[in-house]
Amino acid sequence: MAMVFGNSTSFTSEQLKVDSLPRLISDEGINFNFFSDCDTYVSEHIGFRSQLIEANTTVFTKMFHMSPEDDVILGYDGWLYYSKSLDDYYNIQSISDRGINNIAYSIKMLEEAVEANDSEFVITFAPNKSTLYPNHMPLNYIQSDNEGNLERIENALEINGVNYVSLKNMFCNDSEVYYRKKDSHWNYKGALMAYNALMAASTLDYDTYEDISFADSYEWTGDLSNMLYVSKVTYDSQLTPIRTFGYQYVSKQKNVEANHIETYNKDGDGSAIIYRDSFGNTLIPFFAENFKECSFSKITPYNMMDVINNNPDITIIELVERNIPNLAKAAPVMTAPEAELEEEGYMVSSTKPLYTSNFEITEAGTHIYGTVDESILGDSYKVYACIDDGNGNVKMYEAFPIYEQLLLDGEDENYPKDNGFSLYVPEENAMLINLVVATNGKNYIL
Repeated sequence: MAMVFGNSTSFTSEQLKVDSLPRLISDEGINFNFFSDCDTYVSEHIGFRSQLIEANTTVFTKMFHMSPEDDVILGYDGWLYYSKSLDDYYNIQSISDRGINNIAYSIKMLEEAVEANDSEFVITFAPNKSTLYPNHMPLNYIQSDNEGNLERIENALEINGVNYVSLKNMFCNDSEVYYRKKDSHWNYKGALMAYNALMAASTLDYDTYEDISFADSYEWTGDLSNMLYVSKVTYDSQLTPIRTFGYQYVSKQKNVEANHIETYNKDGDGSAIIYRDSFGNTLIPFFAENFKECSFSKITPYNMMDVINNNPDITIIELVERNIPNLAKAAPVMTAPEAELEEEGYMVSSTKPLYTSNFEITEAGTHIYGTVDESILGDSYKVYACIDDGNGNVKMYEAFPIYEQLLLDGEDENYPKDNGFSLYVPEENAMLINLVVATNGKNYIL
């Protein structure tokens, strides 16, 4: 009756799937989804929906101290946490040892490619909120003593000599809280600390913003509270920098959530390309103000052709801890480096294929990817592809030891696999002759 007399309510922060009453027969013919569309329409427009959602949330949070939203964990003292970071909180090793080595070596390959284009390279992982501030987590969430993905990848990056900045230690050694209660991200003051740590890892001169001050504002919403209280807007504390910034947006997109943003500051110096995620939203003002030209990209896999084509002074990668496994699911887009093997390999005879390969033509060249039989792989490996350019000329390229999960398995939510290879070669008519897999101190020609 509420729907009939105009008292229906609909989604506020969510996108409507069915915005008008479905019709059985439309201009396009019979609607075979009529009944499911009706069900969805009623769910989205049922009378007093907002009030019912608010009542449900109140009952769960106040009476049972539980979150009715699967993605939100209700902590103590008003703290909210993101449930998709629980694997890291429990120190579940969702990546194999070989997968960790694959990621670390792939990042080393990225660093070498960036430095070959006269650009400095720095990478960091933004710690999960529950990693830094576990004291407000529910008591029934018990951590193990295992090393988590973050510690394991940090160790592997150190072994590979990658220019890596550990933000976890920096935040843990500071008594001040730099993450927001109702949001999964750091505040602007925490972002400034991260900015300074990243720039300190370079050889470039930079503005430390020592004289900047912050104002506490409650005009910001939290991403976690938005998930939990979908029927109303709730506000969270945010430390906002008190400063007039001189940079300008020169890209069409000016929203910090945009996939690609470009900025310009006539008083800045040099250029930077920053591959970032939502933690980079609050980093933008500090980098954009410091550099004359800045490019921010949230697009994955990372398109390193931007670095090759633009030669920035510095290339930075920032990624949240909970998304580290994504680095094992897709290789960066860049022309594979040419390679030469110092030691000879030997042919491997087998009754079964020892590798599979696939091809696709992309703007970056011919993408060759596939899998290597796990029976010959150790805890780490390198893959070299012998390529015929179609005219009888043979070159050898080094591939990323990455399993292209989306291309090989589709939307697979399982843990990342660790026996793949992926590379982009410039030859349009490239033909893969064979692979050379370096592992366990031997070169296997497949």
